Amino acid sequence: MKMEEEKVKAAEEEETWSKETVPKVIRIVSTRLSQRDIISLLLVSPWLHRTLVSYPSLWLVIDLREMNNAGNRLVSALSIPRYRHVREINLEFAQDIEDRHLELLKTKCLGSLQDLESLNLNGCQKISDKGIEIISSTCPELKVFSIYWNVRVTDIGIQHLVKNCKHIIDLNLSGCKNLLDKSLQLIADNYQELESLNLTRYVHMILLGLFYIWSNNILLMSEFIYHGIRFFQAVQINSSNGGDHLAFAYIIETKTYKHGKEKHIIETIKTGQQLL
Repeated sequence: MKMEEEKVKAAEEEETWSKETVPKVIRIVSTRLSQRDIISLLLVSPWLHRTLVSYPSLWLVIDLREMNNAGNRLVSALSIPRYRHVREINLEFAQDIEDRHLELLKTKCLGSLQDLESLNLNGCQKISDKGIEIISSTCPELKVFSIYWNVRVTDIGIQHLVKNCKHIIDLNLSGCKNLLDKSLQLIADNYQELESLNLTRYVHMILLGLFYIWSNNILLMSEFIYHGIRFFQAVQINSSNGGDHLAFAYIIETKTYKHGKEKHIIETIKTGQQLL
């Protein structure tokens, strides 16, 4: 009889531990775990599963970096209710993500993407202008967009982006070799609140494109100049238009004074001229 009572008591204590203590511990620990670790914990026990799923803040990010079958994984994840308010999706160098997967997201998971603010498609070589059109029309609240090292996207893709996503403040186009100055003009005309713009390895960039950016966002252009004089070198002025950088620098210098910017920016421009 006593043994039975002890078993019942132990069972009650274990249940209390599972229902009360574990959730409290998980609430603290989960904030320090990666999303992949949290997903693994879902399989430990039903109590743990219910506890984790009950915390919406744990399911604001989908991290599929460098994973295989990423397109199907993403569609499956966004079909799960806990991801209905996802804010960030990271597909950096993920495999098997194509335009057709983005089309599936639009038709099957549109509601789950309305709060998306950050999308990383770095190294996703199979995404084209069509994919940019689809995802940009699906995610109106997008603020951070990165598509580093994509050789398929052209000015048409950027045109879709600026048309559909009005709140971009951080844009990475590094290594997008098929973008021309038209893209810079579109960015300058539509993203005047832009805070970060990565144009490294932008091989077709010329001074006219940089002028588009500067003329509409002097603060951002000042950051370009101040943080890296060598960005002038990257422009690679040919001898046929060797005077362009002088005129461009003069325009910046004139308008910089007009807008009351710091003198060190002017000195940096002059140093940039010397480097050229």
